[in-house]
Amino acid sequence: MRCQRGHSAWLVLGLLLLAGCDSNDTRFVAYLDDLTVTGGSTALNPGFDPAITRYSLIANSPADPITIEPAASSTFTISINGAPATSGAAVTLDSIEPGDTVQIVVRSANQFSAEPTTYELLYLPADFPELTVTVREDGVSTDPLYINLRGPNGSYVAILDNYGVPTFYRYEPFFALDFKWHAETGERSYARFIGTTNEWGRQNTERVVLDDNFNEVELITTVGLSHTDHHDFLIQPNNEILLLSYDGALRDLTAFGLTAAEPVEDSVVQVLDRNTRQLLFEWRSWDDVPYGDQLYVPPRLE
Repeated sequence: MRCQRGHSAWLVLGLLLLAGCDSNDTRFVAYLDDLTVTGGSTALNPGFDPAITRYSLIANSPADPITIEPAASSTFTISINGAPATSGAAVTLDSIEPGDTVQIVVRSANQFSAEPTTYELLYLPADFPELTVTVREDGVSTDPLYINLRGPNGSYVAILDNYGVPTFYRYEPFFALDFKWHAETGERSYARFIGTTNEWGRQNTERVVLDDNFNEVELITTVGLSHTDHHDFLIQPNNEILLLSYDGALRDLTAFGLTAAEPVEDSVVQVLDRNTRQLLFEWRSWDDVPYGDQLYVPPRLE
């Protein structure tokens, strides 16, 4: 068998290159060496690391333009929101608004293809609470963290990654609590205060159910009660839903040195048919827990 010398040389060179291309070698992944962002009310979160691809920045109030200065090897090209950028040169984004996501893509600049990397910067509203991850152990679960956050002008429900960067967030003007994922049905829900109180002084809430795209698809409250509580809520796979309440009634408490018409709050558990809202089960603390055994006595209503 005869081979031309030129072809043999190219074959040997190709084999040598392939032998050196370990898929775990960062030389064959396009990445940033540095990323500086200014113009927000906080520093970049988390601090820049080439291996971390998602970041957040909280806006000033009112929001200012932000300036992004990426840096990478001369063997890579950089784009910001699809527009070419120069390594080490600052780019000011004048039209950015809170809620926007900036994409910074790093690609190979030569014929030897490197795996591109996309970095994302989430520009958060000015009243979004600043989050700092103080402990992040190696091997910790990467499952998302569902959290309720209280800001100066309202509340947020949010899903965070391991670096405290939201993958989803939603603003509510009043309190929002008990944001959760229902493992048995794959749905998400939270309790939303609606800005009113019942006659016993309890703040009224409703349960908001979100679909996979985080759209509101259902609002749920207790049936026949004056209150829906925010502490817990379950969606069962058999189309049953479980809610809690503190529902008031006037009770005869003369045996305790009070009047015959004292306002008393019962702890109530309800199970409803999700489709029809029919009451399937109800439990009241008044029926099973003696009044004298209570551990908390709320202030009397005048």
